[in-house]
Amino acid sequence: MLRRKIIQTFEDWYANPDRKSFIIEGPPDIGKSFVLKSFAFQKYKQVVMLNFNQFPYMRRIFDAQLDVDGMILQLVMLIKGAVCVPHETLILMDELEYCPEAYEAMKKFSIDRRYDCIGTVSRLAFFEACDEVSIVRMHGLDFEEFLWANNVTSTLLDQVHQSFVQKDSLDLELHEYLLKFFKTYLKVGGMPKAVSTYLSSHDINEVRNVQKAIEEGYKSKMLMHVQPKERDRFIKLYASIPEQITKGNMRFMYKEMDEKATHRNSFKSIRYIYRMGWAFVLYKLKSTNFPLVENTRSDNFIFMIRDIGCLSGLLKEGTVEQFCDLSLLQHNPFLINGVADILAKRNIKLYFAEHGQHDFLVAMVGNQRFGLSYEDVKTLRKMSRLVEQGLLDACYNLTTRPLLVDKVGIHLPLYHILFIGKGTYEEIRWN
Repeated sequence: MLRRKIIQTFEDWYANPDRKSFIIEGPPDIGKSFVLKSFAFQKYKQVVMLNFNQFPYMRRIFDAQLDVDGMILQLVMLIKGAVCVPHETLILMDELEYCPEAYEAMKKFSIDRRYDCIGTVSRLAFFEACDEVSIVRMHGLDFEEFLWANNVTSTLLDQVHQSFVQKDSLDLELHEYLLKFFKTYLKVGGMPKAVSTYLSSHDINEVRNVQKAIEEGYKSKMLMHVQPKERDRFIKLYASIPEQITKGNMRFMYKEMDEKATHRNSFKSIRYIYRMGWAFVLYKLKSTNFPLVENTRSDNFIFMIRDIGCLSGLLKEGTVEQFCDLSLLQHNPFLINGVADILAKRNIKLYFAEHGQHDFLVAMVGNQRFGLSYEDVKTLRKMSRLVEQGLLDACYNLTTRPLLVDKVGIHLPLYHILFIGKGTYEEIRWN
């Protein structure tokens, strides 16, 4: 079983005597149900599983808006073998988006406190958190989880973190070792099936077959729910996203998708692709003044595929190899998507900015703004001036070389993006 950070979230929740219902939201095929079931059967004497997509009749339990005792009675009557013992039972509700009424039932279970309840939802932002129900975002394996899966120990990662904190470069052998895994992550990504296939075979062709199957599954699921009048526009948008990423467009161009396409008539499809977890957007900043969100325009953005391995599976093998040549960092759209994916899986809010001819990523960690360039000293110099002006809090030039601090700024090995916002670099100000 792959080691996942979300398990610690479950453990913390279980240790809280005042725990309330919560929902795990995340795209399909990232392992939500698998990890949750493994946890549930370790901790609870009784686990009652509901799947509102696979078994639509289970939705009837919540049709009448009963109290907790009434729902438990309906549940036991309707589901063969279900046993509900107060304070010993977890009710696991899978694919809640197919039964919104169950969300209201979760609130009642939280107030009653005799039965624990966890749900999963595969459409992002489908429900809003409230006092009775919390929502936790889950992703595919992030880069650190991928390293764990490849037997990179926590002790070694602590050593890498310390090199980040102390501004010391690692020895060359370890540096090359970590860069190799970074490059592999760009090809494999973090979808559990793809990672497991890589671990068992180390055959990228087999991994690509899995990635293509995942992509086909996403596309099929999305098309099932697209309104007929939106179908053609959705298909064009879906096909245009990876094309524009790999071309390196620094703004999504509607006319490349369809001559008649506009932000207004494409918005429903854009929102649906986001909510299904296939892609996310980086909005362009007019300035890095706070609050950042007020310095964006809703029609000025670039798309990123949510898992870099899924983008890898969409491209020809030779194209992937060309993009994964880490000697070519500048203007490498595949790498930009990979870095954005790794940071987004840490729930870091991302934007991109342009200052003259200089493009860079802006990562928001708490209330701190980090600028990131790619093997580009000129852009690092520009970002350093923004730090001096108080318009960024720190900046890094991502590179394949060992860590280096010089008069221009910090040159950070790609694998160190694991620790942005976790060390002391964010306290550095250049004078």
